[in-house]
Amino acid sequence: MKHYNYKSLEIKKCRACDSSALEDILSLGTQYLSDFTIGNKKPEKYPLSIMLCNDCSLLQLKHNVPQSSLYTERYGYKSGMNLTMRKELKEIVDKTLSKLKQKEDMTAVDIGANDGTLLSNYSDKVFKIGIEPIKKFAKECGLKANVIINDFFNYKLYFSKVGKRKADIITIISCFYDMEKPNIFLSDVKKIMNDDGIITIQQNYLASMLRNNAFDNIVHEHLEYYSLLSLENLLKRHQLEIFDIEEDGMNGGSFRTYISNIGKRKISKAVVNMRIRERKINLKNKKIYMDFAQKVEKNKNKLSKLILKLLKENKKIYIYGASTRGNTLLQYCGLDCKSIKAAVERNSEKWGKKIASVGVPIISVVFQGGIFKTRKKISSRRRTFYFSLTQIRGYLKLYFNFKIVMNASFISAKLKLDLLISLWTKLNGISPKDPPFLYIL
Repeated sequence: MKHYNYKSLEIKKCRACDSSALEDILSLGTQYLSDFTIGNKKPEKYPLSIMLCNDCSLLQLKHNVPQSSLYTERYGYKSGMNLTMRKELKEIVDKTLSKLKQKEDMTAVDIGANDGTLLSNYSDKVFKIGIEPIKKFAKECGLKANVIINDFFNYKLYFSKVGKRKADIITIISCFYDMEKPNIFLSDVKKIMNDDGIITIQQNYLASMLRNNAFDNIVHEHLEYYSLLSLENLLKRHQLEIFDIEEDGMNGGSFRTYISNIGKRKISKAVVNMRIRERKINLKNKKIYMDFAQKVEKNKNKLSKLILKLLKENKKIYIYGASTRGNTLLQYCGLDCKSIKAAVERNSEKWGKKIASVGVPIISVVFQGGIFKTRKKISSRRRTFYFSLTQIRGYLKLYFNFKIVMNASFISAKLKLDLLISLWTKLNGISPKDPPFLYIL
């Protein structure tokens, strides 16, 4: 294991505006990186803390983790594995195309292309370029793209691979917040974009994260946590602006921004309305972030007490999904293989491995003993569900014996019962008339 001087990794200036007016908000401790391994070797360990820039209102990690440690060939997330994500990526392509004047020779670039699922939604008439640093994903993406660049993005590398070809569409999905130097990144992106081109960025939305208390969004890869306010402040530096915006519930709350050169397109009402909403909650006010930190600590204690209670009752506890976000939650709450029997996972590449940070074994969704089978009709009388945090996303569902209790205490009060019933139906294939027992703390 490599050892770093953590102090040397600490940032002194805001990543977006270079201000030194940074203020500590929350520390989740020093945590192991997310990794899934066969043996017992622990990953590298780094601080996981967030700070607020009092000048541009960007919430961000206090430390930079070396990219070589984060993006290895063991990186687990694969876009095409999840039906919801496949639909989401198709929608991104369709909606971005609808905002662009169509022409015969179009070029689309996907930065952080993963396995190429997004690019596969373009027609053969579109020249597709995928940029993906992880070799195993780049190989798969290459089957769906005209050109694949197996490296981190920069404009010089781009032009060396595709000549003078510029992009009409540039998609940056769930990776913009990973940029250690977002100004250099945006400057490079603008260099490869046609004058009337569109940049589509989708990422976690800060206001939703605060509202849903989704602290498991805080991971070592995600260096920044953007609001519309902080993102617009950054884009202005590059003569770019958001002309349309959409908000959805992906990953505890995300927002999709459609960006072009300033003055190229009319600003939508959706953008204006979100600006108004953000002004009302006052994201410039430190109090909203300190309140978030207090709720995080409170919910950590709640969950820890619940687990302890269940263990005293000799319950067997499983988690649904071996994920990076789950890794944050498990470590922060002090949960490991002594309290969690196994992680139930649909990605076959993770089966037989462990969540390296906590030693929890990873098993198939259809596992021995028949405790849980996603395709088998199971009477709700035998089970109840338990959702922790904003776990409509499915990052932590606690399975114990033949009961799973559903706890909506961390979910927005506006969440409707029929949505929970719909989720239960999708998981177990049962009729909505036979819903699970809903237990709200």
